[in-house]
Amino acid sequence: DLPDDWEKLDVRSSEWIAWKRLGSESHNATGVPRTKVYVSISPLQLPLVVAQLLSSVFTIPQICEAKIASSPLSLHRPDAFVLYCQSLGELHSIANSLRSLCSGLHPSKMGFAPRFEQSDNLFWGFDPLSPELLVFGDSWRRAVCNRTAQIASRFCSEGKLSSDLVAECTLLRLAVDGIDPDTWNPPQSVL
Repeated sequence: DLPDDWEKLDVRSSEWIAWKRLGSESHNATGVPRTKVYVSISPLQLPLVVAQLLSSVFTIPQICEAKIASSPLSLHRPDAFVLYCQSLGELHSIANSLRSLCSGLHPSKMGFAPRFEQSDNLFWGFDPLSPELLVFGDSWRRAVCNRTAQIASRFCSEGKLSSDLVAECTLLRLAVDGIDPDTWNPPQSVL
């Protein structure tokens, strides 16, 4: 059952089911930051725990919107369950609320999204990025992917490096840019 302060959204794609807390801005509204928590759960486990997760999600006051993959294909996306909030400051509170609920669940592979400490299942992101991070583009994951491709392409074009060395040099260059290649966190100076 949907709580009284939530409504189901009419989404344009059959790939998603989405809900919004009444009175909150949609994450698709122009100029509204999309600060989000990705709940990473294997596609085999997600359908088994979705009701329990949503029951908890609807009670966490910082969450203003949620969406979940609804087709067999979209269940295999690394971002199959996304929770939106209004600010970066709310992210840790949401993660703390969900950490115990997600313990023991198998995560899916989540590429290029910063992970919350002490959780294999909770990642975060935001787009459009805050002014300090706009140098990276409008989406953190897209920015990291593009920067990684740009660096690797440049190393590959030289034609003298093995693929292993290209990968190693690319990760080192990302670190020079301030991107932590172990956690995919942005530079600490802007967090």
